[in-house]
Amino acid sequence: MTLFQEENDFWDLVEIFEDYSLGHLLKVYEQKYPYHDLEDIKKGLTDFTKAEEVPDPICLRRRTWELVKKRIMEEAKSIC
Repeated sequence: MTLFQEENDFWDLVEIFEDYSLGHLLKVYEQKYPYHDLEDIKKGLTDFTKAEEVPDPICLRRRTWELVKKRIMEEAKSIC
């Protein structure tokens, strides 16, 4: 299962991190979908392969793709 396939999904996630930590988001997800395996989600969080095939979206917050990936990697490390 690949959750994040589009680059803009990652950009949106980083925007959400302004208000919620990844740990919090995963707890909410687990409560809503207790039968889903969180390992698939964790793997998908750091698989940027498909996302890197498309052009970067226009970011009004002046973020770069490299900064987006770095922030996601930092959040992912915090839950391992």
